[in-house]
Amino acid sequence: MPEPPTGLPEPESRLTGDTTLLRMPGIGGTGVVTVSQVLQMAALLDGRYAAGLEQIGLAQKGGPVVSDVRIAKQPVRGALRASRGTADVLIGFDLLGAASPANLDAARAGHTIAVVSSAVVPTAAMVTGRVPVPGSPADALDRIAAATRADAALHVDAQGLSEALFGDHMPANMLLIGAAYQHGCIPIAAEAIEQAIRLNGAGVEKTLAAFRWGRAAVADPAAVEAATCPPAAGTEPGGFADVLATRVADLTGYQDRGYADRYAEEVQRVATIATERAGAEAGERIAIAYARGLHKLMAYKDEYEVARLHLDPAEQARRDAEFGPGATVSVMLHPPVLRALGMTRKIRLRRSAAPAFRVLRAARRLRGTALDPFGHAEVRRVERALVPEYQALVRQALEHLDAGTAEAVAEIADLPEVIRGYEQIKLRAVAAFREKAATALADLAG
Repeated sequence: MPEPPTGLPEPESRLTGDTTLLRMPGIGGTGVVTVSQVLQMAALLDGRYAAGLEQIGLAQKGGPVVSDVRIAKQPVRGALRASRGTADVLIGFDLLGAASPANLDAARAGHTIAVVSSAVVPTAAMVTGRVPVPGSPADALDRIAAATRADAALHVDAQGLSEALFGDHMPANMLLIGAAYQHGCIPIAAEAIEQAIRLNGAGVEKTLAAFRWGRAAVADPAAVEAATCPPAAGTEPGGFADVLATRVADLTGYQDRGYADRYAEEVQRVATIATERAGAEAGERIAIAYARGLHKLMAYKDEYEVARLHLDPAEQARRDAEFGPGATVSVMLHPPVLRALGMTRKIRLRRSAAPAFRVLRAARRLRGTALDPFGHAEVRRVERALVPEYQALVRQALEHLDAGTAEAVAEIADLPEVIRGYEQIKLRAVAAFREKAATALADLAG
């Protein structure tokens, strides 16, 4: 977890009046409710009054939740729920939810300041295909701008930043709160907010870091960019040799030495061809892109890999740091093989998690064989098929490689980066990968 910058300037308030009403729509109840409770406690610690109202609904099923929080210099009286045109700040943890008519009805053009996460967070209904995605992010931002004070709006990809900084989307809400604070939209001292985070006691260090990184996203975007943007292809320390060595070591733990050696031989073969046909610099760019792409496809996260990662000493140290040594951790699992058998709920493992994971880790050599109990699920078959498919794609691209086509070939080698997510989301990403690959190869050959 990177350390956030220090010495950030205190923001100038954009608020007027003695009372501030925050309307905060999100997805799933726990995160939004926690933020609401932290802000209310922070207000009390800062010598102010606060009260909140949560509308939970189907939050536990991935549905929308709305929290209204009033922060005032005097005791809060009257209705807590935001009525038409009364919200001073719209903090949209969920972009599509923030743009819904019910939430925009609480805003007032020219007055309400919108601080929204620009990432689309899919609801359970969207993920399962029961409802379509309701419009594009641009449409949602346009609707929000029309209903609020457009000249003071702040858009932050809180989920993207959270995943880049922490490898986890969970801190995204507090990251957005940090951005809202630095934007001058939360009338509470930063010290009080941080004290309330400590009193809450859950994931304190990560939550504090998220709040501070959110502030930095507004006050010091260069620091955020430096912490989140990976080096351009070919510029990693040590170049191609380091990229290859790191991934060979990972694949050895992922499967075995033979699996890693086959990867290394294939990457070295492409590196040699690329250097001969396009020169040293362009050849290394292509070789690094291919090393990354092939590793990503060969190291797909299946049941065996989940077990290995959970048993990694670094992961155990992270859990100890976040929850305390000896804390009981529950693991929720819902592998594709169980879904294929009709099991609709996740299984919970507590003390049995570690022994089960050790058995799975030891059984990883069954991966991809006829005896692999998890290998018959559609997503696993697709993942295995992608490896030779990608190798064939790059071989075809190399047939057209010269100094003039080097960048186009490198972009083809980079294409596995579009494959993200799990299950149906991943299968849709694979379809997009295949479409892009066909188009790019046709353009290269044409």
